[in-house]
Amino acid sequence: YRTPLSQFYNYHEYRLKRFVRKVAESVRPEETVLDVGAGDCQYKGYFVGRCKYVSQDVGGKDGCFTYDQIEIRSEIYEIPLADASVDVILCTQVLEHLKYPVKALAEMHRLLKPGGRLCITVPFAADEHMLPYDYFRYTRYALDFLLQEQGFAKPEISPQGGRFIMMG
Repeated sequence: YRTPLSQFYNYHEYRLKRFVRKVAESVRPEETVLDVGAGDCQYKGYFVGRCKYVSQDVGGKDGCFTYDQIEIRSEIYEIPLADASVDVILCTQVLEHLKYPVKALAEMHRLLKPGGRLCITVPFAADEHMLPYDYFRYTRYALDFLLQEQGFAKPEISPQGGRFIMMG
């Protein structure tokens, strides 16, 4: 997304990276960011030097990733960290790959400190990917319901795209 046209021909990646950059710019040095389902830690560079960055992934499910930078190898449903120990959880393009997304959201809620933030992205109109581990797509209403059901405050949800991006 480094050229002016990149935001148009790879709009999805451009928006993801813009979102993560904004999250990184909002963290304070004393905060801990947990990147859940981090894969190859593609967003680590946004956080290093700004805060404490910790990566988590089960590893081995996507042949495109080496998982060699993962600090916590665990299922997303049971991350071995203390209750209320994380300030920010980053979870990008992960929920659609989980058989039990509600259980994962409950675990993230357990890990967040009071006033902590869950920063999450999910695809809506996307091809099947990371097969056979592609299970769900979420509307903004489903996310709102699932997050509040697990105890999160009313979320701020910003859909990207629209019918013309989807048709393209």
